Amino acid sequence: MTQEVKQKRDKVKLKENRLKEFLTNAQMSQQELADETNTNKAHISKIINKKNSCISLPMALKIAKVLKTNVESLFILE
Repeated sequence: MTQEVKQKRDKVKLKENRLKEFLTNAQMSQQELADETNTNKAHISKIINKKNSCISLPMALKIAKVLKTNVESLFILE
């Protein structure tokens, strides 16, 4: 019997985000962004207010696509 070793993934934490700025420029509400990314407003709010220090790559990509920008413009890593 072989033993599988789980690799611990390094988590990269967000230092800053420009999500509020991009939402304002797009004239989009948090609820509209949540609807477009198939999540809820509370999740978007937590990201904006830095309550979530990590964000999944798929979610970051969805947000960037909706806001017509790239992930690097929205999120600054530590």
